[in-house]
Amino acid sequence: MDWKMTLGGTFSDFLSRRNVVRLLLFWLAGVVLVGAYAGVLKRSDSEAVPVDYATACGRNETGAVAAWRKDSSSASAPAYRIAFDNLRAENASLGVFKTACVKVVHVENVRVVFFADGMASCDLGALLAPREQGASGANPLGLFNEPEESDTAWSKPVDLANTTEVRIRRLDWRICRADRTVFHVRCQHATLRSDTSRMVLRGHVTMTTPDAVLESNCVQIDVGDESIVAPGRYSLSCDGTVRVGQAARFNMMLEPTCGNSSEMEGDQGWANGLWLGSF
Repeated sequence: MDWKMTLGGTFSDFLSRRNVVRLLLFWLAGVVLVGAYAGVLKRSDSEAVPVDYATACGRNETGAVAAWRKDSSSASAPAYRIAFDNLRAENASLGVFKTACVKVVHVENVRVVFFADGMASCDLGALLAPREQGASGANPLGLFNEPEESDTAWSKPVDLANTTEVRIRRLDWRICRADRTVFHVRCQHATLRSDTSRMVLRGHVTMTTPDAVLESNCVQIDVGDESIVAPGRYSLSCDGTVRVGQAARFNMMLEPTCGNSSEMEGDQGWANGLWLGSF
């Protein structure tokens, strides 16, 4: 195409109808080529990276995670498996946190299975609970207290050593022995804190053992102490009968035990301090 200006020509001659049409066609051809090239690059990237990994997470969250671990003393027996939809630090990035600040961690839709034959401890707190300030060593199960050195698109280091509180929304927790569920907990909210060994479960809490089912809106559990407290109203189904009461203590088999009523009143007050809006 030859549409150059001559020394004797004018600007109006350059903008003749023929030259304008040529210019528009040239410009449109360039747009089409650039668009086609961008489409090829986008298709190549989408084929190379799975959709599940294409969504970028913020520096303070992990996205969906599924993990399992075998018992160190047995090559075949599993210790536990865990999956959740997201883990998010409320006021800090994940990884090794080097300042004096503390953080709250939110975990969405946690599904945990402990295999009692493959491990000595079945404490959910040992897996996710924050450590008390000044405590040394990793948690017994050490899922998150072994931060990785690198931060890549495929892995993100998580360190809960200085976390003051872990808030779980939707929890499904099982303890299995010989392919049989011996303890099952489901609830809408769970809270673990560094200043206490107790875990608070709220929102249609259901605990199931082979012989009993406990239901309440608020339950506190301490696996290390092997005690379960329902500070408010509860219903207990056992041997075909249903018992309804208020403020009771149970063992891990959901058998009622003697408890101090003043302690349970104190537990109720502490639990009420955990307002649902914080979840």
